Amino acid sequence: KLWELIRSNEKKNIILDTDTYNEVDDQFALAYALLSPERLNVQAVYAAPFFNSRSSRDGAGCFALAKWVSSRAHFTSA
Repeated sequence: KLWELIRSNEKKNIILDTDTYNEVDDQFALAYALLSPERLNVQAVYAAPFFNSRSSRDGAGCFALAKWVSSRAHFTSA
């Protein structure tokens, strides 16, 4: 049943739960989801903005990605 849902051409409502600063895979998933409105309807994004030696502050990677995506996507926020 899950495979049929994944393979269908229906637009999917999704919620992303990520740790978007730690590894790039979450950032790619977020960008793909937001830039694919014909396939995905992003309902919410939850992010754990980890702080580490490569960041200037908590959530730095999340803010940078959000700014980049919003400059290229055509979507509205609630």
